[in-house]
Amino acid sequence: MRAFFTTCALIAVPLVAFAGDDAAKKAPAAGAPAVAPKQPPAEPVKPAPPPPPAPAKELDVAKPYAKNWTCTGTNGAGEKQTARLSWKLDLDKFWYAIRMDVAKTKTSPAFTGTGWVGIDPVGKNWVFIGFDNMGGWIHLKAGGTAMAAEAATFEGDATNPRGKVPAKFSFKHDAKAKTLSFVGEFGGAKGFDYTCK
Repeated sequence: MRAFFTTCALIAVPLVAFAGDDAAKKAPAAGAPAVAPKQPPAEPVKPAPPPPPAPAKELDVAKPYAKNWTCTGTNGAGEKQTARLSWKLDLDKFWYAIRMDVAKTKTSPAFTGTGWVGIDPVGKNWVFIGFDNMGGWIHLKAGGTAMAAEAATFEGDATNPRGKVPAKFSFKHDAKAKTLSFVGEFGGAKGFDYTCK
């Protein structure tokens, strides 16, 4: 029996020593800093979205045109006509919306044209694009200095069911008289000539 206990004691001693060594390996050394747990990788910083575009400051030069006008004048045939012309800022103030309503005459039906005047953000020149109730449309341009508070000239093309011709729109604003002259030429011939108040 004594031999049995002696044998058990001999076996237990190295087991205890082994367990002690393993615990010593796992325990941090005295005075050693504690190891912080691993943190997940930080998400990359996303760039801020670009600010929204702002209307071109050059549009301010057309402010004198922005009102409701009552016009009288003549058409290409020399007939007297009356019309209503309006300019107003539209589409978050990036464009001037233009509308013209011309009363019918004995030889001409009533006419309505709508369009937009503004600045091409790439070419930086003024553009005038419009459409009418007769299937026609215009695509005109003006250089950066061709649009002023006193006058503006747009040139390009006018297209209608009869074909395509060069077109020219001329505006003259008289601040003292509070009038606006509006002349349209198509194919080199005067198509209308109005004085608006």
